[in-house]
Amino acid sequence: MSTTTPAPLTTRDAETLVTAARRAAEAAGVTVSVTVLDAGGHPVHRGGRLVGAIGVGGGTPDQDHGFATAALAELAGSAR
Repeated sequence: MSTTTPAPLTTRDAETLVTAARRAAEAAGVTVSVTVLDAGGHPVHRGGRLVGAIGVGGGTPDQDHGFATAALAELAGSAR
């Protein structure tokens, strides 16, 4: 098992992802909103379907993950 930490997404990585997604959407004739999330990003599911995502940044990756997980738990609790 490798203990090497992968490099985080850079601004250049994010720009590449946004540009490629917009280009693909434009080719399909679809208007989209593109967001790039770092390690603190988590998908939001409702009724078994992906409906969005939450991204948290500013802390350590573990902190960001914890903050996003807490938010998802709150959303799940409010849906009852």
